[in-house]
Amino acid sequence: MEQISKILNHFPLLIPSTDFKLWSGSIFFKDEEIPISISTPYFPFLNGFSIMCPADLENDIQQSCSSYEVDRENDGLGHFLEYLQSKEALEEQTRRSTKLDYCLYQQILKELQELGSEHVVKCRGDLRSLVLRTIDVRGVEHQLGIGIPRDYPSSRPTIDDIDMPEVALQDLSKGETITDVFNVFQTLVNSFQDFWEAYDSLKSCTWLIDPEHPSLKDTHCRIIIGENVSMLVTLNPQDVNTCPDIKFLGPENSTIPYINSMEKRLKAVGWNEDVSVVDNLLSLLGLQQFPQPDFENKVVVEQGECSICFTLRLDDQTLPSKVCNNVKCNSYFHITCLAQWFQAVPTNETSFNLISGDCPCCGERILCPIKMS
Repeated sequence: MEQISKILNHFPLLIPSTDFKLWSGSIFFKDEEIPISISTPYFPFLNGFSIMCPADLENDIQQSCSSYEVDRENDGLGHFLEYLQSKEALEEQTRRSTKLDYCLYQQILKELQELGSEHVVKCRGDLRSLVLRTIDVRGVEHQLGIGIPRDYPSSRPTIDDIDMPEVALQDLSKGETITDVFNVFQTLVNSFQDFWEAYDSLKSCTWLIDPEHPSLKDTHCRIIIGENVSMLVTLNPQDVNTCPDIKFLGPENSTIPYINSMEKRLKAVGWNEDVSVVDNLLSLLGLQQFPQPDFENKVVVEQGECSICFTLRLDDQTLPSKVCNNVKCNSYFHITCLAQWFQAVPTNETSFNLISGDCPCCGERILCPIKMS
């Protein structure tokens, strides 16, 4: 136990596993802080130990290991770490360690040990930023980024990043400790399984054009359902069996038949919570199956490029969702681009949060919302 305390005090940037057989973090080597992972199967002794480090320093580390084994074969991990570091680097490491609040450090380290090293992906040297993980029943890894305030545990941890719908932030932010937050995180991962399965089913059965690279955070998907017509479906991650929010995008004359069909069938049979989202949507649209991606003919997607900025996606990945009602024009626009265009011309008219103006391509009158954010 004395050697463990010594290592923790002198090398606070190294975090041990619960059985002290794996030490991960960073040390100073040749006056440079480097990430390192040391396996010590016979801790505190160095028999059979191994090191993982950056490839460009592997030879130097290996030479140091060989030299140490010859000269100091019976010394433990603490002596070996001191040997690895130059005198100047060791002094710098010690100086930095004195700045750490010892109680804070011990509290965080204790919680991480209780969670287990298998749940810790990485942590910043001063333990003020952590990335934790859990594996769900499908074998999918989920990561959680946590920030630790200086007055922890008096103040709660902050949520830096999550790979699940943002609605989860409300529950995660209530956690008082790292352990509390992680336990809530695991509970949420389990509760979102039906949602992720439904979303995956939509991805696999449809022609998905937005988001371009779906993630575990996404709740919406824009899918092609006909020529120049797409449907924006936003699922409720907390109750995926209920009817999602559905919007049709495309020229008015093309979307009306789909809108009428869905409204008629919703009134007649409603949304069946006992069947899948895909089957419900097919039934309400009167389709046997959704159109599938046509990689040889990209006309449907290419026609969706904004006729003002001439790009498909804005920096925030937004796709064009407003289409000119003139059948002969059929030009697509980002709502942001179109609203800015109308605001720059004197012939625009505004009403509440709507603005109308002449189509930049054909002169047809178009009405669109004013982007507020």
